[in-house]
Amino acid sequence: MKRFLALATVLLFVFPAGVAAAGGWAVASLDTTPVAFEVGQTHQVRYRILQHGVHPVDVDGTEIRFFKDGGEMVAFRGKSTGEVGHYVADVALADPGTYRWDVTMGYFPVQELGTIEVSGPVAAGATGGSALNWMHIVFPIAAVISAGAVGLQALALHRRPVLNAG
Repeated sequence: MKRFLALATVLLFVFPAGVAAAGGWAVASLDTTPVAFEVGQTHQVRYRILQHGVHPVDVDGTEIRFFKDGGEMVAFRGKSTGEVGHYVADVALADPGTYRWDVTMGYFPVQELGTIEVSGPVAAGATGGSALNWMHIVFPIAAVISAGAVGLQALALHRRPVLNAG
């Protein structure tokens, strides 16, 4: 009986760690980068969900969420495009301002996308200048995610057992 309890206790602690070590992570990669969001206009945001940063994967339930400083949240459901792991969300924000936004990916952890500026209606002949701000957000995030994926792959290759040919 003591052996059974000891084994059960070990399994309770080891099993969740084994599942986590199996690679339960993904990244959302934007297919289209909105130059700017404008109040009252619907923008299609296309994105992919890549398990381990590489393989497109379908998930049950994904959405793009926007959070304003006051804590209010607006969510836009992602719809499958028919291609594995590819989604599109129709985004229409009602208020101008700075929003923090993220992507939910089913059972995978939420991925933060930084902040984005939403402008009021643009007057005829006016030009937007938020494209540069957008690139300052997306490229560092993509660089960090890529570096992390490469590091994890290198670590996985380094830990592979070497088979003796003897």
